[in-house]
Amino acid sequence: MQWVVKSISLLVLCLGVCAARAADLEYGRYAVGFRTVPLAARVGVPAGEIQLWYPATPANCPSPLTYADYLRADARQPGQDVAAELRQAWSFAAPPLDDAQWARVTVAPMRACREATAAVIAAPLIVALHLPGAWPVAAEFFASHGYAFAAVSRPATPPAGADLVDRIAQRQREFVRDLRDAIAQIRASNEKEIDASRVGAIGQSHALVMLAMTEPSVRAVALQDSAFATGRDADVDARTGLWEPALFRAALLHATTEDRLSADTAWEGFVRGAPGQVTRQVFAPAHVGHNDVTADGYLTRRFAPIVTPPHDAIVRALEALLAAQKTFFDRALREQPPSP
Repeated sequence: MQWVVKSISLLVLCLGVCAARAADLEYGRYAVGFRTVPLAARVGVPAGEIQLWYPATPANCPSPLTYADYLRADARQPGQDVAAELRQAWSFAAPPLDDAQWARVTVAPMRACREATAAVIAAPLIVALHLPGAWPVAAEFFASHGYAFAAVSRPATPPAGADLVDRIAQRQREFVRDLRDAIAQIRASNEKEIDASRVGAIGQSHALVMLAMTEPSVRAVALQDSAFATGRDADVDARTGLWEPALFRAALLHATTEDRLSADTAWEGFVRGAPGQVTRQVFAPAHVGHNDVTADGYLTRRFAPIVTPPHDAIVRALEALLAAQKTFFDRALREQPPSP
């Protein structure tokens, strides 16, 4: 859970730090719509939820969503206060925010409008695993450029494994299943505005790589990960029964940081085994840290800094990451034919 807390904490940090760089992140031509869609239950598998952002037609939207609206949408049980949970998580990673600072974060105006009319295009689909508060900025960015973006969640089933590695492997298999279910459901919904035959995946989990190994429609994976599988992580991947590099035919963009390159001994082995187009880019210097570039935290810098010193390096890393991921998805989902 440590990487979850730090990722969310960096989101909160960047919401407060980003106060004057609105022109640096270039949004696209489309307005952005947002809605939640139930993820259907299956035998032995509970129902879940898809948070869906999509390209929309320009329309009068007097009340775009705020960051607080997204946090309320993230509640998974009655009475859950996701905003308070994120504020508490921040207190473990940095000096606590006072009430005025936290208010500037939660009232941050976003771009999406609920249930906006979808643009009449066949938008490629990007899928991600849901993490409270983590995806709105990236999702709105990609939707403005003509992508549908689905953040998928479903309650975990009770762990059946005998040890920690087995339990993590079970959860990874569930992640792959949930993403495949979401893709199939969107495809079967006959929404003409979403092209679920052209799918990308984005996030930290190796479940995204395994999704591409098992789901032919996934043509690109933007992996935001510290390193490839070594030690316990390698054991987890192996025990899923899904880790087959020879079946990875998608394009892969692996975002990493300078301090992780020398420790990543498994990268070359994966590259040799995977026939897909595999590339790697460094998005941050060592002092920024791995989770700083994987947290989805970019927002316009319309708020006063909430930490000292201001973390401009993090903001620049997030901007570079989103821009590079857009270029990557444009090439893989719009310009390249699917791999045979």
